[in-house]
Amino acid sequence: MIDIKDIAALEDLIGQEFELKDQPGFTEEQLQSYLTLSGDKTPLHDPEFMKNPVIPGNMILMRLPALLQSLFQVTEKQQVMTIGYEDIQFRLPLHLNFKFDMLVQFQKMKHLKGKAYLW
Repeated sequence: MIDIKDIAALEDLIGQEFELKDQPGFTEEQLQSYLTLSGDKTPLHDPEFMKNPVIPGNMILMRLPALLQSLFQVTEKQQVMTIGYEDIQFRLPLHLNFKFDMLVQFQKMKHLKGKAYLW
């Protein structure tokens, strides 16, 4: 866990990589719920069309906020921090019930109107 005492401490994270290993896989029930809510009709993702459907990339990205929160411990709340993403790469397709790893690298930070934005 990374202790963030203030926004300036975030700048020390630029260029660092954090690996989040053995993330739990997605169940068929979770996939069906996502497909229904998102309106995704792509046959590649649908268990009714594919024996081994591919998990949609946006569904995987939904895990990112919780995973990042598991990395950070904020001890003082002075400013707002927003984390965004620009460069996403999926190395292999992810299928139902497969654990997966995520690699996160912070690439830049900018301050706007008293807030910090981290990519």
